[in-house]
Amino acid sequence: MKNITLSADEKDIEDARKEAAAQNTTLNNLFRGWLKQYVRRHQSVAELKNFLDQGPYFTSKRKFTREEMNKR
Repeated sequence: MKNITLSADEKDIEDARKEAAAQNTTLNNLFRGWLKQYVRRHQSVAELKNFLDQGPYFTSKRKFTREEMNKR
């Protein structure tokens, strides 16, 4: 595991440590969890964009009117 150094307001760090303690964990563990969620969320978006780039799309030779687009 690699260490990183972050900078934040002392009050925010103190509050975050208190919140972590209330959840019976550490600030370090909370950050690791957040980092994993952040990466997964962005990987999911990238995977969706990749999927859409590979797939066929319906295209039209003309613009639809508002009424046509709202037709049910």
